Amino acid sequence: MPWRLRVRVPARRGDAAFFRTVEDTFDLCPDVEVAEANARTGSVLIHHTADADTVWHFAAKQGLFVREGAGEAAGGATNRLVADARRIDSWFKDTSDGDFDLATVISVSLLGLAVVQVLRGQIMAPAITLAWYGGMLIYDRWRTANRAQPAAETA
Repeated sequence: MPWRLRVRVPARRGDAAFFRTVEDTFDLCPDVEVAEANARTGSVLIHHTADADTVWHFAAKQGLFVREGAGEAAGGATNRLVADARRIDSWFKDTSDGDFDLATVISVSLLGLAVVQVLRGQIMAPAITLAWYGGMLIYDRWRTANRAQPAAETA
């Protein structure tokens, strides 16, 4: 007997292409009979045969959306660290009128440290390591700029 799960994705309300992608992607999930997306309301009605956690996991794994508060089950120290990082990120965005965020500052800082290491003549491990991490952070930000997973809530 199939169950129903209504998911609201308010951040993508009105984005018809996104909701078509959601429907097409859920067609690939063996535990979902049908997903009916409505871009106007920003919601998806999912008829599924597995438990809801399996559906949420599939959506997150496919990069569609994540369950709101999904990270809250982690330990207290992790939650505090994430909250602090978000506050610092917000501060950078606010102070720079959106031009910089925490990842950009860290990336540029690592690349700057790599240059310092090269200028000191320490070009083997330290400079290469710093350049690698800085470059990977920039690459990751570039690659995921348009693929951010919006938070979704159960209706």
